[in-house]
Amino acid sequence: MSSSKTTKEAAIRQLRQITNATQPDAQRLLKANGYRIEAAVDAFYADDAAMSNAAKAAGGGLKGEKESKEKLGKLFDQYKEGWRTLDGADTVAKQKQVLPKLREELERDAEVRGALASEGKGGLFARVYDWVYAYARDEGQKSLKLDTAVAFWRLLLPISPSYAREGSSGRFTSRQLDLWEKYLTNETGGRAISKDTWTLFLDFTKEIDADFKEHDFDAAWPSVIDDFVTWALDQPKSDAMDTS
Repeated sequence: MSSSKTTKEAAIRQLRQITNATQPDAQRLLKANGYRIEAAVDAFYADDAAMSNAAKAAGGGLKGEKESKEKLGKLFDQYKEGWRTLDGADTVAKQKQVLPKLREELERDAEVRGALASEGKGGLFARVYDWVYAYARDEGQKSLKLDTAVAFWRLLLPISPSYAREGSSGRFTSRQLDLWEKYLTNETGGRAISKDTWTLFLDFTKEIDADFKEHDFDAAWPSVIDDFVTWALDQPKSDAMDTS
């Protein structure tokens, strides 16, 4: 299987984990958005047909669709309230003006503004990252399913302060993220991700060098991270998402 095909299939799985989109809708939305997860997620929530198809698939017909719409409605109410407390962005036009600033604050892990400033610890990105674990976890489960964790890592890490991109001082690379996904998928039996692993992996991305040579095996990392580094050191530099 080619690396390109494998990457596209991984993107489809990730989009479906995040949105519950059907396979055909996930393929369509990703193809239309250059297989960029973030853009495809936005497109999904702007596509009534795709959301309706997802609701029917999840809940079995009209009842499932109604329940999904009610859940989405409650989430949207929270979304609107959040915008109102942040720069008074209570219209789409105002939100468009605020978005570039919000993204910049997220990328540099700026201090949290608005009503939530006094709640919790850490900067904006750190709090969003921490919040996602509980949000994405299935109800009643203590751990996060691997596919779901990978989907959100793919969505979040490229905009984290520790990610290597233009204008960033971060060192964690796209190749390292590919290797992390490959290791978890192929070498751990698809084991679910614990809260400890989720939390400390973000710290790991801040400290690891591109060649994995500076990793401190004596530090208190989860064993899955130590084992990943040992495995990654044996991988050729060209190796990433090709899982054939």
